[in-house]
Amino acid sequence: IPMDVVERIYKAMYWDAMSCDSFHYAIAFQLFDAAVNHGLLNARKILQRAVGVKDDGMIGPVSLAAIRQQPVFALVSLFNSKRISFYTNISNFNVYGKGWMNRMSENLRYVAEDMA
Repeated sequence: IPMDVVERIYKAMYWDAMSCDSFHYAIAFQLFDAAVNHGLLNARKILQRAVGVKDDGMIGPVSLAAIRQQPVFALVSLFNSKRISFYTNISNFNVYGKGWMNRMSENLRYVAEDMA
């Protein structure tokens, strides 16, 4: 598949589906990455857990209000901490966990770059 087709697929299926354009880039990237790795529903639930609202996977007015109340750095940090918890609760973490944690390590580096 040509790369431009792959990019269009990922944009439509993940970036647009998570409404990433409506968020600060630092959180948008993390949401996109979570959607690709955990699925759209889990990514939304993890975001809701990060801001302390019901994790039903529906990002409505209550979730958006809680998200908007968080400073960007705090939101990204809380979101990534919940992602790490999510990963560590997966039954095959012992097999794939090192790779997942390496991914999160890179994501934390991106946060530092995005917030600089």
